[in-house]
Amino acid sequence: MANIPLPKDALTLISWSEKREKLLNEYIDFCLEDPGVFKIVKDFDIAKKDIKEIYGQLLASGAGQWQGGHYVALSTLAYMQPLEYFLKAKKIHKSDLEIMYNLTVYFEKNLSSIPQEWLKF
Repeated sequence: MANIPLPKDALTLISWSEKREKLLNEYIDFCLEDPGVFKIVKDFDIAKKDIKEIYGQLLASGAGQWQGGHYVALSTLAYMQPLEYFLKAKKIHKSDLEIMYNLTVYFEKNLSSIPQEWLKF
């Protein structure tokens, strides 16, 4: 396990939190430059704050892990198909655990598309 230094005081912790927030905002801006991701965002009428919430939901459900060279929670935001899958799956009330599992499989197996059976209710 990496030897990551822990913050020694509240100011350091706040500073780290602010840096994390800034980097996440920059990453989302970068993702939105992709025409496919931008199309999904427009099609589902979501905003940057919604994308940040999606990231939080992915982390909370266990998608904060590496699979197939991808950090699943971040890569889901960066690619059209996984982001579209997430939004469609939430719309039909798939469980967070099922969504997270399917996304990890998608990246682990380097699938070229989302299997349609994943979106059946």
